[in-house]
Amino acid sequence: FSHQMKIIYTLASPQYTGPAEPILYLAQRFFDEGNEVSFFNDSKDAGNLFEMIQKRGFSQNPHIILSRHSFGFEIARDIYHLRKYFKNYHPDIVHCHFSHDHNLVSLACVGLSPCPMIVRTLHTFDSVQKKMSRTLIFQHTNGFIFPCHDYQKIFADHYPALSSKNSA
Repeated sequence: FSHQMKIIYTLASPQYTGPAEPILYLAQRFFDEGNEVSFFNDSKDAGNLFEMIQKRGFSQNPHIILSRHSFGFEIARDIYHLRKYFKNYHPDIVHCHFSHDHNLVSLACVGLSPCPMIVRTLHTFDSVQKKMSRTLIFQHTNGFIFPCHDYQKIFADHYPALSSKNSA
């Protein structure tokens, strides 16, 4: 990209733990390089990630809750607000980190033109295992990032048609 990018990071977690620290570090690097960075996390459940995001000055959307403990109406509402945000904001990249936020982002992009580039980091061993429910979502994902080459290899074995879309 030769222009300032609009990047959204999603993480269906309320805690500044696990992958949150390196994700915020990466987001900060892109922000420091002059890109626009937004960060959507679980804003329903108790945790300290929201405050860490605010301290860094990243924009957030109070209508998007991204809680893995959401059901029915809340999930539909998140998809609606994500889609509305994508239409108005026109992000270049949406970088997802958990299955919940990845699924919601992918559903929000159905039929959307232009659709942002969707990138997924697969942080855990379970996330690279073949599951029927993931196949469709993964097919509509533009790129995959893995924390280690072993996960990349497992992913390539399970999803050979998608192996050109990944990096470790």
